[in-house]
Amino acid sequence: MKSAVLFFILLCAPAGAFASALFGELDAGNGQAPAELPFVKAPGISASGFISVWTQDCSAGACGLPQGVMPARKASFDMLLPDGPGSAQVKELRENFTVEGLGELNVRLSFYAICPFGAAEGCPSRYFQVQAELSGAAAAFCAASLNAGDFLPFPVFMCAGVTAPGRRLGITLSRGQI
Repeated sequence: MKSAVLFFILLCAPAGAFASALFGELDAGNGQAPAELPFVKAPGISASGFISVWTQDCSAGACGLPQGVMPARKASFDMLLPDGPGSAQVKELRENFTVEGLGELNVRLSFYAICPFGAAEGCPSRYFQVQAELSGAAAAFCAASLNAGDFLPFPVFMCAGVTAPGRRLGITLSRGQI
């Protein structure tokens, strides 16, 4: 019974909450209390940049230059980094833009940090992926795999879908305001 209670306490209680109540003050064999274990936080990254929305006229055979339709919006996120082979972390951002004459553009951005299977200790082969899903005024799915230098301080990336015959509606992720 005593071992079942101990197992339950160790499994369900916050770390160390009942240890001194059950076992008294523990020492390290030298009459001193043991040093507290440091709180270890997984390494992480912070990314910050901009999302811009644009249209492009492709009705004349060749596509014209994209034209911005509103000021760029600031976007940022924090994400933990995976360090074990075969693991990943993801951060998702959602933005909605009302584009005059075209309606609502819904944007779902997914940012992945990936530690591939077979990676060495500390995951030096870690890579990143950005995915964009557009819905509403245009529908599209775009993705790219990037190294750390291309991903940070913010990915540079474009995604667009057809909004009307001969016309595209898209987004650009950038590091500087457009």
